[in-house]
Amino acid sequence: MTDSATITMSLEEAIRARHGVCIATIKHDYNVCHSIYTYSKVTICPDVPLGEYTTISAGAAVTKDIPSYAVAVGSPAKVIKMLNPSKQQE
Repeated sequence: MTDSATITMSLEEAIRARHGVCIATIKHDYNVCHSIYTYSKVTICPDVPLGEYTTISAGAAVTKDIPSYAVAVGSPAKVIKMLNPSKQQE
C-alpha cells in the first residue's frame, strides 16, 4: 500500500490460504467467512463475498460472488461444483 490507511479484516474461523493470495479492497475493510480454502496465487477482487466452505483453485481470479459450498476455478473464477453441506466437517 502506498498510503497509511488501515485495512480491517474480519477473519472468522478456519480460513486456509496458501502463499501468494491477494485480497484487493477499496473500502479498507473485508469480511472473510468461515471455512474458506484458497490455494496459491488466488486474487480476490474488491467487494466480492465468498460463502462458507468455499474452495478456490490455484491461480483463480475471483471477480464475482461465490456461493457457500462451491468449488471455483479459473480466471475469472467460475463455480464448477457444489459440495454437499451435510458432508462438511467442522
